[in-house]
Amino acid sequence: MIVYLDSSVILRVVLKEPNELGSRYEIDHGVTSELSIVECHRSLYRAKASGRLSDSGFQLARNYADPILLRLTIVNITSELIDKAAGPLPGALTTLDAIHLVSAMDYRRRLDDDEPPLSFGTHDYALAVAADLSNFPVLGTVLGA
Repeated sequence: MIVYLDSSVILRVVLKEPNELGSRYEIDHGVTSELSIVECHRSLYRAKASGRLSDSGFQLARNYADPILLRLTIVNITSELIDKAAGPLPGALTTLDAIHLVSAMDYRRRLDDDEPPLSFGTHDYALAVAADLSNFPVLGTVLGA
């Protein structure tokens, strides 16, 4: 299974939060936007600044996050993707969620016909709705709940 992973999925694994995607699905290949690198690192710095992570907990999380991010195929944010994210998209998306959605769309467009379909993994409800409306099989968020 090929899955686009937004940062909410990656962070849930890194922070060992319940209901992580990897424990429920057999993911053979992960894909994400380079945006996830920034989002994951910023989230860990925020967790440290707020006291949610100690200094050692922060370092452990970074040491866990970085190899995960390195194993994923990274979709670069190009001016073309920014233009698409700024245009009409299904659902009510934030700026960063729009970049995630168009990154997944760009990767899906480049898949060969003989490759399995790209699924979309997120724990964000609005992004899950938009991905579903964009004809992605959605993992991680129960739609209609």
